[in-house]
Amino acid sequence: MDLNPDHVHLNKELLLTQPADYFLYSPFDGSPCSEIDIPTTCLPICDYMEHHPLAKLEWIKVIGYLVGKYQQAEEYYQMETKKYLTNIRNESQDSILFGSFDGVHFWINSKNSHIHTLIQNSGHYSVFSEEIGNAPLDREALWEKLTQVKYVILMGSHEQRTEFILLLKEWNQRWKTQGFYMDTDKTQYFETGCLHPSLLLKNLAQLPDPGDGYLEKVTE
Repeated sequence: MDLNPDHVHLNKELLLTQPADYFLYSPFDGSPCSEIDIPTTCLPICDYMEHHPLAKLEWIKVIGYLVGKYQQAEEYYQMETKKYLTNIRNESQDSILFGSFDGVHFWINSKNSHIHTLIQNSGHYSVFSEEIGNAPLDREALWEKLTQVKYVILMGSHEQRTEFILLLKEWNQRWKTQGFYMDTDKTQYFETGCLHPSLLLKNLAQLPDPGDGYLEKVTE
């Protein structure tokens, strides 16, 4: 069950009415376990720190162990790993800028991120930040990057889709970049994307025509 549906407030009432053996959380802002007044085991899930998508996927084994389904988790990991390795491309082709936009800054992926590894494994060149984590580009820095890339992948919510597609079209007209949108609500990327890294890898390898999956083609 999701005790943090709005990603802001911890639903303590739900935890009291439906007690859980384990409370799993992402430790971006520290541990929320001090707020929980019933017996439960708090465990941080740090998959976001992994540099490789298969290492990120491997956290499924932790969940499998906790719920008594480690063997099923191991089998799924091996199956998805095989799919991933099958879709790896070694040739260096076009450059990709992948990130999100908050209205002021374009948040570019770090060289330590699993997205950077995915782009490299797809046979493309990843335009990345030298920072440890994702880093913001202001307008001038973004415009400079856009002169160097062929593909721009912008991720955002379903509510942001119309606004961001117009933005991708504007960039296409000014810098001839080819734009793609990832609707994180429609694709449930943040909820399930870590379980299917082979699908995003396949989409990236198939650019400029990614087919079904995570990416919506916006411009030619």
